[in-house]
Amino acid sequence: MKIKYNIFFIFSCFSFSLFASSKEDAFPSFIIENPTKVISITFTFDDTRLITGGIDGIVRIWDWKNGLLINELVHTNVSHTAILSLNVSRDGNLLAALCKNHRINIWNIDTGDMIRSIIIPNMLNYDLYHDLKFLSDQSRIVFVNGGDLIIWDIVQDHESAVFRKFFRPPFTSIAVSPDDSMLVLGYGTGLGDYRDGGAIVWDIESKDQINDLKVQPYHPVSCVDYSANGCWILTSHIPVSGNAESRLWDVEEGKLIQKFIFDYKARLRFNSCFLANDNKILLVYQMVYGINDTSGLFAIYDIDIKEVQMEMKFHNSISVITLSHNKNYIATTLWGEEEKVRFFKLGISSSMGIGWKENR
Repeated sequence: MKIKYNIFFIFSCFSFSLFASSKEDAFPSFIIENPTKVISITFTFDDTRLITGGIDGIVRIWDWKNGLLINELVHTNVSHTAILSLNVSRDGNLLAALCKNHRINIWNIDTGDMIRSIIIPNMLNYDLYHDLKFLSDQSRIVFVNGGDLIIWDIVQDHESAVFRKFFRPPFTSIAVSPDDSMLVLGYGTGLGDYRDGGAIVWDIESKDQINDLKVQPYHPVSCVDYSANGCWILTSHIPVSGNAESRLWDVEEGKLIQKFIFDYKARLRFNSCFLANDNKILLVYQMVYGINDTSGLFAIYDIDIKEVQMEMKFHNSISVITLSHNKNYIATTLWGEEEKVRFFKLGISSSMGIGWKENR
């Protein structure tokens, strides 16, 4: 494949670290320039490839460490098929792409062959609230469509389970438990004056609701995450007023363990996820100060000492972001520069502290 796209390499890292980086930590800095606006992004499970979904409906697979475009995956009809969400199966073979034209396309990552194109009946236009995940058997995917959670059998090409949440704001995010037995589903919305928000824990096999994780105030949930040991759930909340917060829940008892309130006013989006043996949290903010005055921010919060250890601000808001599966790298784009994918290496050490290296 002839590469037509510009890929810039800068082999010196500008460090935002809290510790001095060793030579072994050095990583070639670069920005990948995608040919069109990137609106979804993910790493493969071995973290060797980055996958971008464009507003043009094309999925692009990159050897991101070497800055090479490996393949482009195109459906026969790409008009109005912006790629809203991407997810890779745990064996690294399959890619699911949720498209705006009410389809989920399943691709073989290595060959580039389309395995199946699933038409979603009655798909709602919640562009900000679409999420999908593979289950570990690789034969089923789960996705949200407004107030519905749908499990789809890829082999048989039909719904295998539906969980409906009536008279509530839409589902916003999905996390699958490490043992693949349960799902946690964030719900709520940051629009209007909604005060209802929380997270539902759902048993995959019995199709029963286990818990509804919510305490007052009922702030909308924008992101959910399971801890690596499966014992905790982390929910990210965007309040109608006040500062953004994360809440830590006990999975077995469904009780709130801790609430973390941060000195940031997130109005567009606030995400958080576990890092470093579940004792640190990565925070991602979209902050609004006034009309046309927004910015983005990364921060790392230590659960044990209950304080932010590092933060890094951008002049533009963060558009899309993904964390590598080994939790060492971040890929992101900024508003107004969605064609440029920036990479960061995250260094975490109990003895050395935390730090960033930006690939610029």
